[in-house]
Amino acid sequence: MPRIGGVNIPEQKQILIALTYIFGIGLSLSWKILNEAKINPFSRAKDLTPDEINRLKEIIEKNLFGVDIEQEAVELTQLRLWLSLVVDESIEKVEPLPNLDFNICRGDSLIIPPIEERQTRLDIDWELCDALVKKIETVRGEFTCAHGLEREERKKELQHLINKLVKLQTNIEHIDVWQEFSYKYLFPDIMASGGFDIVLMNPPYIRQEDIGRLPGQNPTSYKSKIIEDVQKITDKKFVPNQQSDISVYFHIRALSLLKPGGVAVVIASSKWLDVRYGIPLQEYLLNNIAIDYVFDSTDRSFSADVNTVITVMRKVSTSPLQNIVKFVCFRTPYKDVSIQTLIEIHTQQFAENIINNEKYRMVMRTQQMLLKDGQEVEEGKKRPTYVGTKWGNLYLRAPEVYYKIIERAHNKLKKMGEVCEIKRGFTTGCDDFFYVQIIKDDEKTQPNLVYCKNGLNYYFWIEKEFLAPVVTTPREISTYSFDINSLHYHVFLCKKDKKDLQNTYAYKYIEWGEKSSKAQVEVIKGKDKGKKVQICKLEGIKCRKRWWQLPDLMPSRVLLIDKHRNRIFTPLCSEEVLMNAALYPLYAEQSLSMWLYLNSTFFILLKHLYGREEGGGAIRCVVYEYKLMPILDPLPPLEKDFKQLETFVKREPFNILPTKENQQSELEQQDRKELDDIVLKELGFTDPNERAQIQQELYEAVRQLVKDRIRKGESSPREIKKLRVRKTKISK
Repeated sequence: MPRIGGVNIPEQKQILIALTYIFGIGLSLSWKILNEAKINPFSRAKDLTPDEINRLKEIIEKNLFGVDIEQEAVELTQLRLWLSLVVDESIEKVEPLPNLDFNICRGDSLIIPPIEERQTRLDIDWELCDALVKKIETVRGEFTCAHGLEREERKKELQHLINKLVKLQTNIEHIDVWQEFSYKYLFPDIMASGGFDIVLMNPPYIRQEDIGRLPGQNPTSYKSKIIEDVQKITDKKFVPNQQSDISVYFHIRALSLLKPGGVAVVIASSKWLDVRYGIPLQEYLLNNIAIDYVFDSTDRSFSADVNTVITVMRKVSTSPLQNIVKFVCFRTPYKDVSIQTLIEIHTQQFAENIINNEKYRMVMRTQQMLLKDGQEVEEGKKRPTYVGTKWGNLYLRAPEVYYKIIERAHNKLKKMGEVCEIKRGFTTGCDDFFYVQIIKDDEKTQPNLVYCKNGLNYYFWIEKEFLAPVVTTPREISTYSFDINSLHYHVFLCKKDKKDLQNTYAYKYIEWGEKSSKAQVEVIKGKDKGKKVQICKLEGIKCRKRWWQLPDLMPSRVLLIDKHRNRIFTPLCSEEVLMNAALYPLYAEQSLSMWLYLNSTFFILLKHLYGREEGGGAIRCVVYEYKLMPILDPLPPLEKDFKQLETFVKREPFNILPTKENQQSELEQQDRKELDDIVLKELGFTDPNERAQIQQELYEAVRQLVKDRIRKGESSPREIKKLRVRKTKISK
């Protein structure tokens, strides 16, 4: 079996096909290689002569390039390539190994060096430039095969030619390509031809707060530099979110190095598919790049601590909106996926239904569909804004039952943001000042006044008109529906100017916040972290026109919760109530029907698919994610047929997964089963037997999602570290 590029190619295949078994070589590149090697593409691989095999090896080796920021990684890559060339050879047959110093080298792929940004001379001799580029290509090929003294001579000649090209274009006398890495000048022949045919990038997982902290990088300027560079190479069509992890920048950089029609393969964390910082990348790719595949696996791969996806993209010159994106989730590790399976996926025609078999699950969408799914028309704007959607959760990892329900009910559903209004609860800037507890004491009563205590243990009188009940945390709520009078806190609300508050207790309270030494709090973050400052001078408060006036927020009966763990529900208040930023008021005409839908198990599933996992195994849904979730429209009166409504309203929500012996599970409650049956019927499942089957599948899916999420949270390095710290304290 012939071995080329470190791969044993199938000898019975035509050589045109056999070469595609080498990673990174497709049919078009195979044609190009065989044409250059002057080999009949339809001959069998087993019929290749030793001379033809050597010609193929030489062409492939000369056209293989690599860059890594770590010198150790560069040396390991060179070693692995050398080993792949000789692994099946006997000692007598081992040929001299190629020199890879100008092919596999150290550099920072993200940074565009100053040498490339320098303005090009106006008097460039382009014929001489072309000649230099061709000469560099020739000498690099000679250097790859050279040894001994000739190797050093070719290396010096290459350095000289590159310096000559730099001077010709920029007037700079000398550049050390080993220190100031530049794609443009280290690979000038490649870049002059338009770029690479294939770019494969596998960036490390580096969170946004750690960007720029690798050796040799400046942590104060590195991030702003790569943000500036990605905007430059996309003509400002892409503006990254400041919280983007490093993989987002690598996607853009990979595409910038391609020639038209070239293919980029990025192996990276899957987070950008589902989190907010991935939205600008999604929008840029949909409008400018053909996304062919997004591959995922049910098994963790690449020894990574994060879920890894492989994204395959093409650089195109026309609109890619009609291009079909294939989201494929393999049921085996990536290493076990066969070439035959990939060919099967590649040749699969577009289908709106899911393709599901024992090897993989595939969902197909055109880029136009994906763009439309993520658009929202904001109030006061005519053109839609792209707010993103959850590509990973919805197209790669969603359970089968989700697709069954969506397929049946798609014409009955709308985005929740189109049906009702959702806001974010207010942030006070200083809860200890604004949230107060009313002290109930028969001896301390005055008309229209209440006696209170704030979070700083200050006791004071205040007029009733300046207080309103408030939900400060979901932990205050123990039942599906709660009485407004059961709340522990009130919020200080005052829109009046101080001159209009003369001789009031509210005036005295504001004065206390401005002047009392007891009204000083410790700053917990920012440049003044650790310092004590007056409440009125806190960041987020001092910028207000009246520092004591909170933003306007309409109260609501329906409260969406931002974080859930094992107990997942949406509470309903007896009256309209205010809430802080840990909850979101929802405003709807049919508040009771809306509340029932939001407590259905289908909506619990939606929270897992549209939300994001947080530390400790929590699931979090913020306002824009709630707005994307599908809801029945028009919303039928669900309470009409709900016979156990009264029981459901009064009882406490149970955990999805029992944590103690004999503990009840939410999914075993009869009133929940009745509610879910009503909702599924409205979603289009009219047959009782089918409805019962879907309900069972829904419960199994939700149980599994909650189980996986909590287990993952408990096994994360951060949670294990916390557990060890707790155990250490106990042992001490």
